[in-house]
Amino acid sequence: MTTWTKQKLGDCLSFRTGKLNSNAAIKNGMYPFFTCSQEVYKTNTWSFDTECVLLGGNNADAIYPLFYFKGKFDAYQRTYVIESKNNNNIRFFYYVLRKKLEDLRNQSTGATTKFLTLKILNNLQITTPNEFIQSQMVAVLSCYDDLIENNEKRIRILEEMAQRLYTEWFVKFKFPLARRSLSEGRGHEKVKMLESGTEYGMIPEGWKVVLMKDVAEIVDCLHSKKPERIRSGTHILLQLNNILENGLIDILDKYIISEDDYQKWIKNIELRKGDCVITNVGRIAATAQISGEIRLAAGRNMTAIRPKRIPDSFLIQYLKSPHIEREVKMKIDAGAIMGSLNVKSIYILKILLPDDSTLENFSVIASSWREEMNILHVQNSVLKRTRDLLIPQLVSGKRELKN
Repeated sequence: MTTWTKQKLGDCLSFRTGKLNSNAAIKNGMYPFFTCSQEVYKTNTWSFDTECVLLGGNNADAIYPLFYFKGKFDAYQRTYVIESKNNNNIRFFYYVLRKKLEDLRNQSTGATTKFLTLKILNNLQITTPNEFIQSQMVAVLSCYDDLIENNEKRIRILEEMAQRLYTEWFVKFKFPLARRSLSEGRGHEKVKMLESGTEYGMIPEGWKVVLMKDVAEIVDCLHSKKPERIRSGTHILLQLNNILENGLIDILDKYIISEDDYQKWIKNIELRKGDCVITNVGRIAATAQISGEIRLAAGRNMTAIRPKRIPDSFLIQYLKSPHIEREVKMKIDAGAIMGSLNVKSIYILKILLPDDSTLENFSVIASSWREEMNILHVQNSVLKRTRDLLIPQLVSGKRELKN
């Protein structure tokens, strides 16, 4: 029988914080930059080179991001860099803290923004086995993490392939003219280029520039009140942290609302498969696409876009393309605290629409990649749920590993 010792978290771990401001993020930077967001950003500096756990120290909804990392990185000034003491296995404590996130959420302080203080962390009560048992548990749980990471790498590759294809065809205009040459990209040399009279400049003959309102339905999801979060239910309200960088949605951390709030606030704006959502504040123009039949609605500070005259596989790639970056940059409102992309600006986003044949050809390829991404994403959801069911059993000592 394994002996478990009751102690405080501060007896096992040491805590530091980063020094950077949140605006230190740099697109395509060299090193990971951990903040109080669920997304890991990039920067060109590093202040830490260690194996540790990263824990966000503040969040409006007390949904604190938690990561395990080994290597060089930088951190936001309110992000805790947590390292082991007394030969404890730091990755084991990553799983311990995953189990304790709800306790930390309940203990956090603050009215508008919730904070995790050092006092809360140091005094958190835990029970732990010896270092050997810790390592055994890590060996089991990390297998799930490794499988999840492999799938995420494959998803990133597929997303990069789709974006490269969009760039080649609709930015560089190196597109094929017939199905037989799809893989070779031939035919564009023969196409006549005409002046579009827009920021797009010269475009292929037969193509046109249209407004988003002409090819999609805009669903304004800005609510006057944020519905209360409950512990159980079937109606999920998307939050900004559910929008992944790869254009998919992660709802493992669900914001569930009641049936009454659903009828009052959400019923008429429920999302469908193929709909896209685009964020209006914070990480402006972050985009994801609804891939399944689960009942979802877009929460505050995001807008839903429902394709009508264009394939959904084309819409999502447009929303992640250099075209949208230029369009959004011109339409961002400089608010008193932070910039925002208002709904009226989304209506008049300019889309370069190719001829029907080219649009269909692109959709055939991109939709197959998107479907593969969705399959991998579902696999990861199953792996994460299995891992998260196993974590509390192992790190609490309720389930022992067999030798």
